[in-house]
Amino acid sequence: MRNPSLIIEVLSPSTEGDDRGRKFGLYSDIESVQEYVLVSSDTRIMVMKRETGPFWQIRKYKPEDEVVHLTELGISFTFAEVYEDTEWPDEEDLIE
Repeated sequence: MRNPSLIIEVLSPSTEGDDRGRKFGLYSDIESVQEYVLVSSDTRIMVMKRETGPFWQIRKYKPEDEVVHLTELGISFTFAEVYEDTEWPDEEDLIE
């Protein structure tokens, strides 16, 4: 794709730091990119939207926010839709 306006990254624990840092720096240099979305494996979604000049608006969504808005595409979706087929580990497994 030559002129993407939206980039969505699905994060894993091992790549999350790189996606939030270095990759965002690279993507933000692409003038056509208007929104950068990070979908975390622990039910967090972050939408970064280009403002004027070098400025970006950051909106963090949590499950209780319920609806995520992507203005570049003019769409909205719920957390339930994003994480619909996700299998979560039992809490006991996370503690061990």
